Amino acid sequence: MDSGTPFSSIKYTDAIAKLQEEFDDRFVDFKTHTATFQMFADPFSFNVEDAPPVLQMELIDLQCNSELKAKFRDINGKTDKLGQFMRELPTNFPEISRMFKQIMCLFGSTYLCEKLFSTMNFNKSKYRAKLTDEHLQAILRVSVASSLKPNVAELCRRKRCQVSGNKK
Repeated sequence: MDSGTPFSSIKYTDAIAKLQEEFDDRFVDFKTHTATFQMFADPFSFNVEDAPPVLQMELIDLQCNSELKAKFRDINGKTDKLGQFMRELPTNFPEISRMFKQIMCLFGSTYLCEKLFSTMNFNKSKYRAKLTDEHLQAILRVSVASSLKPNVAELCRRKRCQVSGNKK
């Protein structure tokens, strides 16, 4: 860019407006669940009156439990520990546990979908255009399976050794 040429933001304004509109359309569901996400992020400071009636009594009990509150404050900001805290809630919070599990599943399933499409796009590129749908399905099954382990003993048992002629 020449130092004497003024920057014109007009040509970028339309593109940014379109991006903002697309972003709003894609994430409109998040706006409807804002209160649920806030309760998930910090159940101890969430206003009980804003919670669904089925959760209000459990939320009051949770907020009054000083031991759980201290444990939550210790892990605050550590997202990997937040999931563990939610999974380890005592059994007297069944509705809150159910709601937390539903929220946590949203993000895990999104990650798995993104991982699947990324793997598919990597494997079916212009350089590998002759892949059939069956081959792609087999490649995806192997590439996303994290616990796939070959049974070497069974594979060896099925393998027939080729014996060449008689030895003298």
